[in-house]
Amino acid sequence: MVGIYYYLSAIERAPALAKDDDDDPLDLFNDALLSFFDEVLPANGNPSASFTYTPPASASNPAPLTVTIPASQSGLIELQAHYVWNAGIRMANLITTGKVEVKGKNVIELGAGAGIPGLLAAREGAESVVLSDFDNADLLSHIRDNIPSLPPAYQPKVSVVGHTWGTALPPTLPPTSFDLVLLADTLWYTVAHDALLVSLGLLLASTGRIQIVAGRV
Repeated sequence: MVGIYYYLSAIERAPALAKDDDDDPLDLFNDALLSFFDEVLPANGNPSASFTYTPPASASNPAPLTVTIPASQSGLIELQAHYVWNAGIRMANLITTGKVEVKGKNVIELGAGAGIPGLLAAREGAESVVLSDFDNADLLSHIRDNIPSLPPAYQPKVSVVGHTWGTALPPTLPPTSFDLVLLADTLWYTVAHDALLVSLGLLLASTGRIQIVAGRV
Protein backbone atom coordinates (compact mmCIF):
# COMPACT_ATOMS: atom_id res chain seq x y z
CA MET A 1 0.00 0.00 0.00
CA VAL A 2 1.25 3.45 -0.89
CA GLY A 3 -0.04 6.48 1.00
CA ILE A 4 0.81 9.80 -0.61
CA TYR A 5 0.31 13.20 0.95
CA TYR A 6 1.12 15.97 -1.46
CA TYR A 7 1.08 19.71 -0.96
CA LEU A 8 0.66 22.64 -3.31
CA SER A 9 0.66 26.23 -2.05
CA ALA A 10 -0.28 25.24 1.50
CA ILE A 11 -3.31 23.17 0.41
CA GLU A 12 -3.34 19.71 1.98
CA ARG A 13 -4.76 16.97 -0.19
CA ALA A 14 -4.71 13.81 1.71
CA PRO A 15 -4.09 10.58 1.70
CA ALA A 16 -4.54 10.43 -1.98
CA LEU A 17 -3.42 7.30 -3.76
CA ALA A 18 -3.81 3.62 -3.07
CA LYS A 19 -2.03 1.41 -5.54
CA ASP A 20 -4.22 -0.81 -7.73
CA ASP A 21 -2.84 -3.88 -9.41
CA ASP A 22 -3.05 -2.18 -12.82
CA ASP A 23 -1.23 0.99 -11.76
CA ASP A 24 2.22 1.63 -13.12
CA PRO A 25 4.46 2.36 -10.08
CA LEU A 26 6.23 5.12 -11.99
CA ASP A 27 2.88 6.82 -12.59
CA LEU A 28 2.32 6.94 -8.83
CA PHE A 29 5.62 8.71 -8.37
CA ASN A 30 5.07 11.13 -11.22
CA ASP A 31 1.54 12.00 -10.07
CA ALA A 32 3.03 13.25 -6.81
CA LEU A 33 5.40 15.65 -8.53
CA LEU A 34 2.91 18.49 -8.69
CA SER A 35 5.27 21.39 -8.15
CA PHE A 36 8.87 22.33 -8.61
CA PHE A 37 11.26 24.74 -6.96
CA ASP A 38 10.75 28.35 -7.95
CA GLU A 39 11.85 31.56 -6.25
CA VAL A 40 11.07 30.14 -2.78
CA LEU A 41 13.12 27.21 -1.53
CA PRO A 42 10.70 24.87 0.29
CA ALA A 43 13.19 24.22 3.06
CA ASN A 44 14.41 25.48 6.42
CA GLY A 45 17.69 25.92 8.28
CA ASN A 46 21.27 26.04 7.12
CA PRO A 47 24.00 23.43 6.70
CA SER A 48 25.68 22.42 9.98
CA ALA A 49 23.24 24.56 12.00
CA SER A 50 20.84 23.47 14.74
CA PHE A 51 17.18 23.22 13.86
CA THR A 52 14.31 22.80 16.31
CA TYR A 53 11.12 21.08 15.24
CA THR A 54 8.03 21.97 17.27
CA PRO A 55 5.06 19.59 16.97
CA PRO A 56 1.55 20.91 16.27
CA ALA A 57 -0.68 21.74 19.23
CA SER A 58 -2.66 18.55 18.59
CA ALA A 59 0.41 16.31 18.92
CA SER A 60 0.40 13.61 21.56
CA ASN A 61 3.85 14.71 22.71
CA PRO A 62 4.39 18.48 22.33
CA ALA A 63 8.08 18.41 23.27
CA PRO A 64 10.32 20.01 20.61
CA LEU A 65 13.13 18.08 18.93
CA THR A 66 16.44 19.81 18.18
CA VAL A 67 18.80 18.31 15.62
CA THR A 68 21.87 19.40 13.67
CA ILE A 69 21.46 19.67 9.91
CA PRO A 70 24.14 17.76 7.98
CA ALA A 71 26.94 19.80 6.47
CA SER A 72 27.03 20.62 2.78
CA GLN A 73 29.62 18.35 1.22
CA SER A 74 31.42 18.67 -2.09
CA GLY A 75 30.16 16.03 -4.50
CA LEU A 76 26.99 15.40 -2.50
CA ILE A 77 25.15 18.66 -3.11
CA GLU A 78 22.63 16.88 -5.32
CA LEU A 79 21.48 14.84 -2.31
CA GLN A 80 20.11 18.04 -0.72
CA ALA A 81 20.59 16.57 2.76
CA HIS A 82 21.86 19.89 4.12
CA TYR A 83 18.41 21.43 4.64
CA VAL A 84 15.24 20.51 6.53
CA TRP A 85 12.70 20.29 3.74
CA ASN A 86 9.07 21.29 4.26
CA ALA A 87 7.92 17.82 3.26
CA GLY A 88 9.93 16.40 6.16
CA ILE A 89 8.19 18.75 8.56
CA ARG A 90 4.83 17.71 7.15
CA MET A 91 5.78 14.07 7.61
CA ALA A 92 6.80 14.81 11.19
CA ASN A 93 3.45 16.51 11.80
CA LEU A 94 1.59 13.47 10.48
CA ILE A 95 3.57 11.20 12.80
CA THR A 96 3.25 13.31 15.95
CA THR A 97 -0.51 13.80 15.46
CA GLY A 98 -1.13 10.11 14.84
CA LYS A 99 -2.23 10.47 11.22
CA VAL A 100 0.63 8.17 10.29
CA GLU A 101 0.59 5.29 12.76
CA VAL A 102 4.03 4.09 13.84
CA LYS A 103 3.46 2.41 17.20
CA GLY A 104 4.90 -1.10 17.33
CA LYS A 105 6.17 -0.94 13.74
CA ASN A 106 9.58 -1.48 12.20
CA VAL A 107 10.21 1.78 10.35
CA ILE A 108 12.84 2.97 7.88
CA GLU A 109 13.25 6.52 6.61
CA LEU A 110 14.96 6.81 3.23
CA GLY A 111 16.74 10.02 2.32
CA ALA A 112 16.67 10.85 6.02
CA GLY A 113 18.90 13.93 6.04
CA ALA A 114 18.64 15.27 9.58
CA GLY A 115 16.28 12.39 10.40
CA ILE A 116 13.44 14.32 12.05
CA PRO A 117 10.53 12.09 10.93
CA GLY A 118 12.36 8.90 11.81
CA LEU A 119 13.48 10.17 15.20
CA LEU A 120 9.93 11.20 16.01
CA ALA A 121 8.68 7.78 14.91
CA ALA A 122 10.91 6.27 17.61
CA ARG A 123 9.55 8.74 20.16
CA GLU A 124 5.98 7.91 19.13
CA GLY A 125 6.39 4.21 19.85
CA ALA A 126 7.91 2.51 16.82
CA GLU A 127 9.47 -0.86 17.60
CA SER A 128 12.62 0.04 15.66
CA VAL A 129 13.71 2.84 13.33
CA VAL A 130 16.43 2.91 10.69
CA LEU A 131 17.57 6.29 9.41
CA SER A 132 19.05 5.73 5.98
CA ASP A 133 20.67 7.98 3.42
CA PHE A 134 23.38 7.77 0.79
CA ASP A 135 26.24 5.53 1.83
CA ASN A 136 28.69 8.30 2.68
CA ALA A 137 30.57 8.09 5.98
CA ASP A 138 30.47 11.82 6.78
CA LEU A 139 26.77 12.15 6.02
CA LEU A 140 25.88 9.08 8.07
CA SER A 141 27.99 10.34 10.96
CA HIS A 142 26.02 13.62 10.98
CA ILE A 143 22.75 11.69 11.07
CA ARG A 144 24.02 9.39 13.82
CA ASP A 145 24.95 12.40 15.93
CA ASN A 146 21.26 13.37 16.06
CA ILE A 147 20.16 10.21 17.87
CA PRO A 148 21.03 11.71 21.31
CA SER A 149 18.42 14.39 20.65
CA LEU A 150 15.93 11.75 21.79
CA PRO A 151 15.39 10.89 25.45
CA PRO A 152 17.70 8.00 26.47
CA ALA A 153 14.89 5.44 26.56
CA TYR A 154 14.26 5.82 22.82
CA GLN A 155 17.82 5.97 21.55
CA PRO A 156 18.45 2.18 21.40
CA LYS A 157 15.55 1.85 18.96
CA VAL A 158 17.34 3.93 16.31
CA SER A 159 20.15 2.91 13.97
CA VAL A 160 21.75 4.61 10.97
CA VAL A 161 22.56 2.59 7.85
CA GLY A 162 23.81 3.78 4.48
CA HIS A 163 22.08 2.47 1.38
CA THR A 164 22.45 3.44 -2.26
CA TRP A 165 19.08 2.98 -3.92
CA GLY A 166 18.85 0.13 -6.39
CA THR A 167 21.70 -1.88 -4.87
CA ALA A 168 21.70 -4.93 -2.62
CA LEU A 169 20.68 -4.24 0.95
CA PRO A 170 23.62 -3.87 3.35
CA PRO A 171 24.10 -6.78 5.78
CA THR A 172 24.03 -4.35 8.71
CA LEU A 173 20.40 -3.43 8.00
CA PRO A 174 18.02 -4.47 10.81
CA PRO A 175 15.41 -5.88 10.21
CA THR A 176 15.36 -7.27 6.68
CA SER A 177 11.83 -6.00 5.96
CA PHE A 178 9.84 -3.06 7.26
CA ASP A 179 6.24 -2.34 8.18
CA LEU A 180 6.57 1.32 7.20
CA VAL A 181 8.86 3.17 4.79
CA LEU A 182 8.97 6.97 5.14
CA LEU A 183 9.75 9.07 2.06
CA ALA A 184 9.78 12.85 2.54
CA ASP A 185 10.71 14.92 -0.51
CA THR A 186 12.58 12.09 -2.19
CA LEU A 187 10.80 12.21 -5.56
CA TRP A 188 12.25 15.35 -7.13
CA TYR A 189 15.30 13.51 -8.53
CA THR A 190 13.37 11.70 -11.24
CA VAL A 191 16.29 9.75 -12.70
CA ALA A 192 16.50 7.84 -9.40
CA HIS A 193 12.90 6.57 -9.44
CA ASP A 194 13.74 3.18 -10.93
CA ALA A 195 16.47 2.62 -8.34
CA LEU A 196 14.17 3.75 -5.54
CA LEU A 197 11.49 1.29 -6.64
CA VAL A 198 14.03 -1.53 -6.55
CA SER A 199 14.96 -0.63 -2.97
CA LEU A 200 11.34 -0.33 -1.89
CA GLY A 201 10.65 -3.81 -3.22
CA LEU A 202 13.54 -5.17 -1.17
CA LEU A 203 12.70 -3.28 2.03
CA LEU A 204 8.93 -3.52 2.36
CA ALA A 205 7.23 -6.31 4.29
CA SER A 206 4.38 -8.09 2.50
CA THR A 207 1.84 -6.17 4.61
CA GLY A 208 3.92 -3.01 4.80
CA ARG A 209 3.09 0.54 3.80
CA ILE A 210 5.00 3.32 2.07
CA GLN A 211 4.22 6.83 3.34
CA ILE A 212 5.17 9.63 0.96
CA VAL A 213 5.06 13.39 1.40
CA ALA A 214 6.06 15.37 -1.69
CA GLY A 215 5.71 18.84 -3.12
CA ARG A 216 6.08 22.25 -1.52
CA VAL A 217 4.22 24.35 1.05
